[in-house]
Amino acid sequence: MDAAASGMVPWLFNLAEGEFIRSDDSSAIETKAAYEAGNELGGVMFWELSGDSGTLIDAVWTGFGNPLPADGGLSPYTLDRLVWQFILG
Repeated sequence: MDAAASGMVPWLFNLAEGEFIRSDDSSAIETKAAYEAGNELGGVMFWELSGDSGTLIDAVWTGFGNPLPADGGLSPYTLDRLVWQFILG
């Protein structure tokens, strides 16, 4: 499923200015990661992640079928650890 095509990605439109803005939230990212994992595409790419509090990384992690900690906290995985997890399999 294409999350953007199905309308699952948050967006804003300014009619007066004719400006359209689209930005993935954690739900859209998790859906995309699950699609990629289910179709054996092997990974994701990030353009900008500096403002992430951990929820976007968690969405990728859970989208690929990995559980979060039982206490409901954010995953202990940093971007570096995720990169190595995907590289080393």
